[in-house]
Amino acid sequence: MIMNRLFVACCLMAGQFACVAQITKGGKFIGGTINYQVNGSPDAFETSYLEYVAFAPSLGFMVKERLAVGVRAGIGYSFRESNSTTFGPYNVEVWQFSGGVFITNFVPVAEDRFWFTIGGGIEYGRTAIDPSYSSSTSDNYSVNVSIRPGFFFFPSKHWAVTMSIGNLYWTHIHGINNETTDNQVGLSLGTAGLGVQYFF
Repeated sequence: MIMNRLFVACCLMAGQFACVAQITKGGKFIGGTINYQVNGSPDAFETSYLEYVAFAPSLGFMVKERLAVGVRAGIGYSFRESNSTTFGPYNVEVWQFSGGVFITNFVPVAEDRFWFTIGGGIEYGRTAIDPSYSSSTSDNYSVNVSIRPGFFFFPSKHWAVTMSIGNLYWTHIHGINNETTDNQVGLSLGTAGLGVQYFF
């Protein structure tokens, strides 16, 4: 009887360790997030319609328990239709490419499977804007610093489903064609990102 209880206790401890092993020091993870956003209706006149999709693969390293650092790349595409009193109906296509580094802190929420995360990152990006009312493409580069909350759910030892909810950001934009600069500070709550990470 004592041996049986000891065996059950060991199994429970091993199971608990397996559940949290993926966020201990020395672990690594690879995966990515997908963002998709739609605003407005493509059939509505005199209103804007925006469709945006982006993919951001990432590679992270657990430098200590519950703390990760990593690198991330990104590619995004957006399409906007609008009606202007100056240009009439028009559309704008935008391609975005980025790369950067991030740091993420994990906070347990429930049973070591559900974690709240708070992360910060800095990214360098290039953007190409192609409006239908112009024969030229506008290019710019940007530097973005952001703080982003999110959630990690571990259905198994090695796999995590992730969700990000908005971000607080500062962005510096420099136009390559016209040498203009712009600085933006904002809080975005309307963009959610879903992703998958594999821990090993």
